[in-house]
Amino acid sequence: MSMDDQFPKDENSAKVDYVVPESGPGEEAVRFNAKAQQDEFLAGGSSTTNMEGKTEIQEPQQGALKPENQSLEITETSWLGRLRDRFNGVFRKKQDKESLMGGPKISVDIFFSPHGSAKDWRELPEKFRNCDIYIPEAIGYDKEYLNILKGLSSGKIRLEDIEKFTDEVEKNPVIRERNKLFARMIYNSKKPITFIDLPESHQKTENSDNLLSQGFKFGDFPQTLESLKKSFLDFHYSNREREEYMVTQLGPQVEAILKANPNLKRKEEIRVLLSLGAEHTPLYHSLKKENAQITREFSSSPFVYPFGGEIIRRYAFGRTVDDQLLGRALTEMLLDRAFGPEFQQITEYDSEKTMRLERRLISPFSQVELKNIFEGASNFNEWPRLFVSELSKKGLRIPYSKEEVDELLAKPLMPQDKTPQL
Repeated sequence: MSMDDQFPKDENSAKVDYVVPESGPGEEAVRFNAKAQQDEFLAGGSSTTNMEGKTEIQEPQQGALKPENQSLEITETSWLGRLRDRFNGVFRKKQDKESLMGGPKISVDIFFSPHGSAKDWRELPEKFRNCDIYIPEAIGYDKEYLNILKGLSSGKIRLEDIEKFTDEVEKNPVIRERNKLFARMIYNSKKPITFIDLPESHQKTENSDNLLSQGFKFGDFPQTLESLKKSFLDFHYSNREREEYMVTQLGPQVEAILKANPNLKRKEEIRVLLSLGAEHTPLYHSLKKENAQITREFSSSPFVYPFGGEIIRRYAFGRTVDDQLLGRALTEMLLDRAFGPEFQQITEYDSEKTMRLERRLISPFSQVELKNIFEGASNFNEWPRLFVSELSKKGLRIPYSKEEVDELLAKPLMPQDKTPQL
């Protein structure tokens, strides 16, 4: 159940100590979707690190026109160029500093993480305490929920009421604790919160949720990979449009917050925090090209993406996606469907650790072996037994305790576990 359905709708809670403008698409509130496995799969995390141990992602390649090589590119006539003219340099290049006319410096920090559990957000509260304006990921948000967040931030809504209501309506204990962490973080913070994501009314929110949820045709590995490739491409195009929309909203929404809150304009620096799923790094690269005052941080380092997340990011950065990667992503989805709840429990609901575990169990298999396992099953119920049987031939087994997980992950990385820096 989504977080907005958990919290009481109190129209009298709208009076707060700060002002969020009552116009524009970004004033509405975040909706946290509880479709945990798919969201974790898309937002979770593998990449390698540099000599300093920092996760690095290369800039998108230019000029790739084929559908499988499409990337998110922002040109000089893009949203930030237009916003500099419209909003007097809220976000500007280094040489435009004097255009601020004595206004505050705007810095943007993006926190990338999975968002399937409270543990995925364990670093977020500290980041939130240090920001002046907060922008969470918010696809499908509705305006009514804004009153709840405003009431929480101002302290007009009691935290104990929110927690009690959440306990009553949210049946998934993992989502329940995650949502309560979010509420405790916001409560009485007096921070303006705005949104740049697609609102509930936007047509793109109707189609993106089910792109990767179609069934599999067991017995035909090549056809299933082709179907999966199309689904990932469709999701990539939808996600790219979503990110393009998000970047067009950032400048206007921050400017609107500043105009509505003169106390913020008196500060030397305004710190804006965005919290996003880890597959949205193209946003960082697009903003970095235009704005020197932007940083990013991942919830863990090195940050490990699942095979599916790797596909999404490869499409976003114009890289090739081959059948071998698709085959591993397919196996990852099946493995998560078969053992996901158990894996989450023994990793203590650490989504990134769960993704690393699943990668480690899949990596020893060749493409031919994965094909034989898939085509050896006539339906999903037969697939786990075949996978476990073939896994034992590799000297491995499904772990059933935290200690077994830690032992497996402590082994040296296999070549298949190391992914290109994107």
